[in-house]
Amino acid sequence: MTTLTNQQKAEIAMLARQAYEAWDGREAFERCNPNLTATECFAAWRHVEQGKACGVQSLRACTQDEFLKLRAHFRALLGQDAAAVRDLLRHQEEPRIRARWKLQRALQERGLDESYAAAICRRQFKCALGDASEKQLWNLYFTITNRRAKQPQFKARRIRVHAKAGALSVSTDGNPF
Repeated sequence: MTTLTNQQKAEIAMLARQAYEAWDGREAFERCNPNLTATECFAAWRHVEQGKACGVQSLRACTQDEFLKLRAHFRALLGQDAAAVRDLLRHQEEPRIRARWKLQRALQERGLDESYAAAICRRQFKCALGDASEKQLWNLYFTITNRRAKQPQFKARRIRVHAKAGALSVSTDGNPF
């Protein structure tokens, strides 16, 4: 899995800063740690909160799987409960969304309509395509990729024009005659 982008890291850091500033225990925490600056106190607090949210304390080590969990955690600390719940729900649906996207791509590459996959889904799993689980969507993806080859893409051919003794010849395979 890929690591967080710089934009995602910045978004988490800004949410964490807002949550830290809104935290009731911030001043007491800073007073208890006189050997640390305010920035170091914030960094220590953020690392602990990240550990609670996803088990990874460094943003550099976080992957795409942890982004929504982190954002939900800091939004919940800010009191943005509805947004936090939306992030958690999206985090749970992310693998299914990814499988559905891959299925759509496979259908497009093979020139097939979604109804083709829907018919297979109804026959094999006795459910509508929209109700299919992540595992069922991956099964459909592999069924479609194994049954049908990709449609050939337009392949550009080189056309060469050769002049010899005043006559022109055209070839497409690279041979002059």
